[in-house]
Amino acid sequence: TPDGLADPNAAVQALEEAALQTIEKYGALDVAWGEVFRINYNGSDLPGHGAPGSVGVFRVAWPAIEQDNILFVGGGDSWVSVIEFGDQPRARVLLSYGNSTQQGSPHFGDQLPLFSEGRLRDAWRTREALEGHIERIDVLDPAPLPAQ
Repeated sequence: TPDGLADPNAAVQALEEAALQTIEKYGALDVAWGEVFRINYNGSDLPGHGAPGSVGVFRVAWPAIEQDNILFVGGGDSWVSVIEFGDQPRARVLLSYGNSTQQGSPHFGDQLPLFSEGRLRDAWRTREALEGHIERIDVLDPAPLPAQ
C-alpha cells in the first residue's frame, strides 16, 4: 500500500503538493492518465495503462523516459492472468506486448490495444476455443535421432 497514509496531515499535505504539481505541469487536475502515460511500441501510440508496482496496482507498468511532460511505458507485466477455479475453470489472460518481438510478425504488439484499455482476453484452453485462432500446424517427425 502507499506510504504515508497513516499520518492524515502528511497525506493531505502530499495530496495538496501533488495537485499543485499536476496543475502546474498539465494545466488541470482532471488530466487523463492515458494522456500523460503512453505506450509507444512497434509504431503504436496508445494511452498507457498501469503504474509502478510500488503503488499497489494490478497492472504494473513503469515509465522509461519522460519527454515534454509525457511519460512512456518502459516495461512492466508481460503476462497477466486471472483464473477462477471451480468445476469449470475460467481464465482471462494477456501477453501485453504480443507473442513476438520479431519485426514483421503479425503478433508483434498485437495485444497492445487490450493492454491500453485495461482488458484481458479469454484463455484458449480447449480444442474448440483454439480452432478459431490456429494459423499453422507443424507436425514433428516422432522418429528418434540417430545415435552418434
